Amino acid sequence: MEENRKLKLDIFGSIEQLISVFKDFETKRKNYKLFFRGKSFDFETFCQYYPDDDAFNIDWTASARYDKLLVKQYKEEEKLTVIFFIDVGDNMVLGSGEKIKCECAAEIALSLAFLAIMRGHRIGFVLFNDKVKLFHPPKGGKRAFFSFADILTDGNNYGGGSNLNQVLDIVGSFPHYHGGVAVLISDFIRFDESIKNKLSLLSLSFETFSIIIRDSIDKELPNVAGEFVIEDIQDGRQIVFDPRLAKRRYKNSMRDQEYMVKKIFNSAGIDSVEVMPNEQFILKVGQFMHERIKLKDFKK
Repeated sequence: MEENRKLKLDIFGSIEQLISVFKDFETKRKNYKLFFRGKSFDFETFCQYYPDDDAFNIDWTASARYDKLLVKQYKEEEKLTVIFFIDVGDNMVLGSGEKIKCECAAEIALSLAFLAIMRGHRIGFVLFNDKVKLFHPPKGGKRAFFSFADILTDGNNYGGGSNLNQVLDIVGSFPHYHGGVAVLISDFIRFDESIKNKLSLLSLSFETFSIIIRDSIDKELPNVAGEFVIEDIQDGRQIVFDPRLAKRRYKNSMRDQEYMVKKIFNSAGIDSVEVMPNEQFILKVGQFMHERIKLKDFKK
């Protein structure tokens, strides 16, 4: 990324949109106050069902036993620790529209971080390319949020390869975070089966979810005529490339790679959502988190 380049972020617009989504869901379920769930977010008791409660949260087994409608109520952690793992490699400095992938990632991370800070939780972050580029231990308060925003906005913090597998080794050096949440944000293009065990270990220590950011060019090649010289950002190798000839093979290859990524997350017990910079990605993330809440309640 160009030196001194600032990312074009609509930070407060994205925050406002996520808070709007949050309030809508909170109105539907008054006894649930958070999008984030820590590992210590535990069932506490049953409560009488009222018309303004979400019917999805009715526990039908308990209701039949006591002959009245009951919903589950949970004991919330006083403080959670939310750690963001954000890919800042060259693969994220790409986009076919007005917003590139790293700008989409930054807006999502900052919106979620602001929501956590608002609720009195702590945020920390790991920025990575092919290694750990920056690690900020968890802190609370507005100063932590604005420090996070300054770092994610600075274009000088982007570039290099992408190797989440190697970066996850840092988790072993973390202290025990009570009520820990891990948020993984990347396009996960450079991702294979070798990472599965580390992801499984991460999900045992943290309530973990991933946000997969893909541009349309990550899915299929554009309809353009002519030959182009492309260069591998990792080793500098160049080839002459005709998009028309490679279009079908590229599309099938990327579709298989997407399937592999989601399969690995699923086997590691990690929920994931895919978003694109040219869509309403904040709304999609909010809906995803709401569905996670309902699904986890259903399994209890």
